[in-house]
Amino acid sequence: MSYLRYAWSHKYVDGKSKDYVFSHCAGGIEDYGSLTDEGLVELLCEAIDDHYKDEGFKSYLMKKVAERLKVKLREKPLTDEEIYDEMIKDCRSVKR
Repeated sequence: MSYLRYAWSHKYVDGKSKDYVFSHCAGGIEDYGSLTDEGLVELLCEAIDDHYKDEGFKSYLMKKVAERLKVKLREKPLTDEEIYDEMIKDCRSVKR
């Protein structure tokens, strides 16, 4: 399972991922290069969204983390379908 995939749109952070972070088959987490601040905020926002039920508190924490690391959040998180649609659109735009 990948936590972040390179060149895919972020769900919470504005823009596309420059990170690839995944579970390694031998255990542990692996990434290529160093985790960017945008990637870190994306992962933390996902954890916050999964853990807390209070929407106000989720929003507060996400904004504080993003502000601290100087990362721009999306106005509204993308849905999984929107992320998939963006990926397909990007693949189709590649010239062969």
